Amino acid sequence: MKIITTLILSLLLTGLGISNLAQDSKQVSISGNWDSVLKAGDAKLRLVLKVSDGPNGQLQAVMDSPDQGASDLEVDTITFQNNVLRFEMKKLQIVYEGRLNPGTSEIVGTFTQAGASFSLVFRKQGAAQSTATVKRGNVQLKPCNNPTLTSDALCVKYEVFENRATRTGRRIPLNIILLPATSSKHSVVSRRSTMSAARRRLCSARAGSCRISTLEC
Repeated sequence: MKIITTLILSLLLTGLGISNLAQDSKQVSISGNWDSVLKAGDAKLRLVLKVSDGPNGQLQAVMDSPDQGASDLEVDTITFQNNVLRFEMKKLQIVYEGRLNPGTSEIVGTFTQAGASFSLVFRKQGAAQSTATVKRGNVQLKPCNNPTLTSDALCVKYEVFENRATRTGRRIPLNIILLPATSSKHSVVSRRSTMSAARRRLCSARAGSCRISTLEC
């Protein structure tokens, strides 16, 4: 009886493993259309990467640049391994490499053309965007839904008094962007000290955007 039970358990675990492998394979498929906006200085350029499975099971792709009236631009090579996408367009001296976040259907990476590099996020067409709000202290933040930022970037418009101590004077509008840390090497600080640093940034700013680079606050 013990041998039969062990055999059944082994078969169940094997079946579960096969199921999980099939599930993982499905999750990492990148076939389809991916939208992005390339930002270089004040200029913004929409790009659409169209990926499909070739006859030999290898990926193939073309790219559209709607703002330039260009479509089906040739992508010479494209690979996707270990959640890393890399493609090259030799005639245009373009190389892109980025990592897929399966949870957000985003590929975050670097677009390089003729030696100039820019951050570039590709989003799968049709992927739902988050509308959930996040509270940090007394501030309610919402997803930025900005095509040049990742979906976990949070934004809020916030006003501070010119004189913080007396809460008098002009009310200064701030555009705040809260970004997640991109490296585990950031030093760990207390919630109080992080909030103090954030407040110093808010109160010293006079206009424009305040960029906070960690979700710890």
